[in-house]
Amino acid sequence: SNIEQLLDYGNVNITVITDRDFFHKFDNIPVKLVDASTLDVNEFNEKSQMDKEYRKGFWESCSKRLFLIQKYMENNNIKNVIHLENDVLLYCEADELYGKIPDKSKMYVVVDSEVRGIPGIMYIPDHQVLGLMTYNYDWGKNDMENLYLAWRKFEEIKLFPIYHMGNNDFQEKISESFCEFGCVFDGAAMGQYLGGIDIRNLDDLNKNTIGFVNETCVIDYSGNEFYWVNISNM
Repeated sequence: SNIEQLLDYGNVNITVITDRDFFHKFDNIPVKLVDASTLDVNEFNEKSQMDKEYRKGFWESCSKRLFLIQKYMENNNIKNVIHLENDVLLYCEADELYGKIPDKSKMYVVVDSEVRGIPGIMYIPDHQVLGLMTYNYDWGKNDMENLYLAWRKFEEIKLFPIYHMGNNDFQEKISESFCEFGCVFDGAAMGQYLGGIDIRNLDDLNKNTIGFVNETCVIDYSGNEFYWVNISNM
């Protein structure tokens, strides 16, 4: 669904880093496939303390992908990357988003609380800036915690806005670039409010969780009205 959405909005130059065993799932889909095993992330493999059992290594993989992206960009001198998790939908052409980025030498990420960032969407100018995070990784913390810590530590990391205004200093900080972008970015809470949470996190698979208010995000989206607008028949 993620790739179909990108293609519907005219996006090209889509790269997927994955295990070769999954290449067949992308037959007849116009993407560039990169075999993850060809990228040297041995330091991560040796030092990571993330859970390797839960959901076939979910937490391990969440952190590892950042190292894979950094190594791929370094090996191929790739610049100006927009990284999307595979359950994130981009409602525009990537070039349009790129054009709104105030400082294209900085990395832009989503932070939704004072404990975590959400790597669902990231703008990465080059491998050196992403390396500020990967080379200073806290091996005992997950990807979200490390992303937050990197933002707090390095001025080269800036924020995508998750709201249009704030009621306190922290909310103001994570909303301050709204005017430049003219839109908001969802870390998790907005999608959870509109569509409910992942049923894999429920004891009762039939429970309706639409309207769920994320307990961590500093913005409560339940006080807003949401509606769809059809633009250019997209």
